[in-house]
Amino acid sequence: MNKLSFPFLPVLSLILIGGCTGRQARLPIKIGLLADSQITSPNSTPECVYRNKDMDERLEATIRPPALEYLAPEVLKIALDKLSADNDEGERVDLILYLGDGANSGGEDEIGWLFEVLMEHRDKTKIPMFMVIGNHDYLGAGNTPNEAERLLLLNRLTADEAPPVRYNRPLSKYEVLQRISDFNRDPDYLSPNTRFEYVDNRDSLDESLDHGTGLYLAGHLVYPSNGEDRVEIFLADTSDYQSLRFKPEVLKLAVHGWYGSISSKDRSGRKKPSQIDCFFEKRWAIQSPDFRLVASHFHPDNLDRARISHIPEDICFEFENFVHGIYETVCGLFGGRHTNRYLNRWLSGSRNNYWLSGHTHRKRMSSPSQGKVHVGGILEILTDASFRSVNIGSTTDHRAHVVIVEQYVRGKNTRVDRHVGYREIPVFDLNECLLRDILAGISEFADAKRRSQDFQNHDPNFHELEDIDNEEFGASIIGVNKQYQKDYWLQKHTEASVKYLEEFIEWFSSQHPEYDRANIVTCLAFIAGANEKGERVRHAL
Repeated sequence: MNKLSFPFLPVLSLILIGGCTGRQARLPIKIGLLADSQITSPNSTPECVYRNKDMDERLEATIRPPALEYLAPEVLKIALDKLSADNDEGERVDLILYLGDGANSGGEDEIGWLFEVLMEHRDKTKIPMFMVIGNHDYLGAGNTPNEAERLLLLNRLTADEAPPVRYNRPLSKYEVLQRISDFNRDPDYLSPNTRFEYVDNRDSLDESLDHGTGLYLAGHLVYPSNGEDRVEIFLADTSDYQSLRFKPEVLKLAVHGWYGSISSKDRSGRKKPSQIDCFFEKRWAIQSPDFRLVASHFHPDNLDRARISHIPEDICFEFENFVHGIYETVCGLFGGRHTNRYLNRWLSGSRNNYWLSGHTHRKRMSSPSQGKVHVGGILEILTDASFRSVNIGSTTDHRAHVVIVEQYVRGKNTRVDRHVGYREIPVFDLNECLLRDILAGISEFADAKRRSQDFQNHDPNFHELEDIDNEEFGASIIGVNKQYQKDYWLQKHTEASVKYLEEFIEWFSSQHPEYDRANIVTCLAFIAGANEKGERVRHAL
């Protein structure tokens, strides 16, 4: 509990004692979480303004190693299989929530691949699955709404291409939300076929609006349709910037996606409520469910707030909450609207409130600790009005993982509070024998490819690639290191690296039949992710 809550301990104690005399709620379902696969179109124009070597070298955010981009759809399939596998007691997740950024720039091919993988898995396992939108799902490289720039991000335009040219079309946010709603509304995975009821505001979507003018998809999921231990999940669109007074365009940066927002102000002259109000229309909210969860792409403390630390962490996090609470409360006196100040309306009277999010690309769930999310301004900070946080990382970054949220059991999972815990499942199991064999295999494979015509270049600096040792050269030609950032690395090298990657997987599988393709692919993705983050792979041995 926040130290500032000390004066209110007697009151809170009475509330807790009173609550203990009644029925003890138990989380009745296991919820699978994953996010941030960022499936990338292979046709992207090199050196685009938002996706170029210089920016990637400074931010490590715009381009990933060729192998990681190529393998992303397959790694997502493997991650879903791991998330859906039965545990030792023969149990598995009851539903899966995909928390956004399935695509990299919202291209028609990227979104198509994403839903192809998700629907194939859902059809195979019969597990209900639902999705919320992330900034990468409708913005170029996760930050630009400009359609012309997005077209460049999604298409490698060549002068000698014969007409008619088939462009990879950038989808608008409206189109992406329509596809998400279609996916979420699939009747085969809703009541009466399952015990889940779902409704959203699809009928009110307006194609003339965008993320800055009030376009959002708000989903509401309930389990079960009747009975005790009821769970209510809000599927929130945290790319809803309608209420912000100072939008990124005002700063003349035209950059979105650094933080999120949820509208709290109804659109003037219309009867359509803000997203915060939308969940409290009569047909939406349960007055006091046993458990209320919000699922979104952005962490709630990345909503129209500029934080020192990207992920909540201990004293610094608590101090920032206090400062933000004072600032937002004062702003409210002068008509300012900040998302977190209005999120207290989403708190359930049961006090079992949780916020599930992605976006942060965190490597480990337990470091930094998950913490609380204080909402409602300074007064609510003093009374400890908060959501418990479960923030997850990516399926393709270094230390890629998926997560199961379930009833807390000591020794079985990591505690969020006395009711809820989580299990982090690594996409790569850190099989040391496999990692050692693949690193040795990369060296052996490289030795046979030293004279490859695909990796010749007249650039005088190209000798850097020729002079490195076999392991590093092999990692380069199969696209699992950062050679793609070098000036001499051309698009033809990226294309060749994908060809050699598949050749290496086939060759390595023949040399080591004891490893299946899923293990080999996730190990290669692990190596690529570690190299991208500048971490030494051999330290894992």
